[in-house]
Amino acid sequence: MVMLKGKQVYLQLLTSYDVSDAYVEMLSDPGVVRYLESRFYPQTRGRILSYVEECASNPNIHLYGIFDNAGREHCGNIKLVVNWFHHFGEVGLAIHGNWWNKGFGTEAIELISEWAFKALGLHKLVAGCYSSNPASLRAFMKAGYLEEGRFRAQYWSEGQWVDEVVLSRFGNGIQLTTFSDFLAHESIPASSSGTVD
Repeated sequence: MVMLKGKQVYLQLLTSYDVSDAYVEMLSDPGVVRYLESRFYPQTRGRILSYVEECASNPNIHLYGIFDNAGREHCGNIKLVVNWFHHFGEVGLAIHGNWWNKGFGTEAIELISEWAFKALGLHKLVAGCYSSNPASLRAFMKAGYLEEGRFRAQYWSEGQWVDEVVLSRFGNGIQLTTFSDFLAHESIPASSSGTVD
């Protein structure tokens, strides 16, 4: 079983044994699921157990628990869904409120990102978050992700339409800050009209 260890947290693949009362309580906390699509469904032990088992049986889904190094408590989850046709992965996470503002989310993102690039050889990672969720946006940006764009008024949240912020990070040490940087790096030829084919 792959374990990814950082300074404050370690990531461990979740199994049915990890579906504890505390896990169910975490995913039933309105503050934790405030920006997650899972908030639309009641979170029962049976539903969560089925989800964890479904992820564990799919080789393209890597569902890790985030555990603090000090007390070994389960303080959140981070998931990587891999698209092997295009060699990219999508990252999403949730952190229990007791561990907010401690850098756990950023470190978890860094750990899974480095593993995705080095161990899996992925080319790119993407993530999305509600524009009304600045903590998630900051965590991804501190972990080296950059905003690629937005889907305007994508989600209905707390009585208003909010954007989905789309973020990405490239592997192989590529640090791109603008779309022009991407074009220059990829050496994409321009057509005779001056647009990218």
